[in-house]
Amino acid sequence: MDRWYSLGGFTPNSFLGFSDAPAKIVATGWSGFGYEKTPLDLELENLSGKTIKAVKVKWFIFRVDKINGVVTPREKPKFILQGETPSIETNDFKAKERKLISYWIGSCREVYEAYVEDGETEGEPWLESTITEILYADGSKWTR
Repeated sequence: MDRWYSLGGFTPNSFLGFSDAPAKIVATGWSGFGYEKTPLDLELENLSGKTIKAVKVKWFIFRVDKINGVVTPREKPKFILQGETPSIETNDFKAKERKLISYWIGSCREVYEAYVEDGETEGEPWLESTITEILYADGSKWTR
């Protein structure tokens, strides 16, 4: 089970360079394993100065290397699974606030099957999420 730990439960590093959005993902959490779809929890921080009404999130699962206990990204990561949420309502997510949102991604079984299909035996599983769209209360929109 240690191999799956890197799929959540800590403050994320952006190995893909997605740390420039007006709302920042400050923590992730994997909400369990099973055959059904599995929710991923994200804690967001609103850095925009505006009230956010909804966000879209894109997620990627890929492999990283662990060298002497340090997680190291690969120069050209190969995505094993990826997806994008529909618009997730955040109600009145005000500037400088933090908010927890959840969305559904593949089950542990689907993730495992994607790793088997990938065929590579080296590397640790890694999940990274990024905000791709923000709808503000004033009707304006930010997109990546």
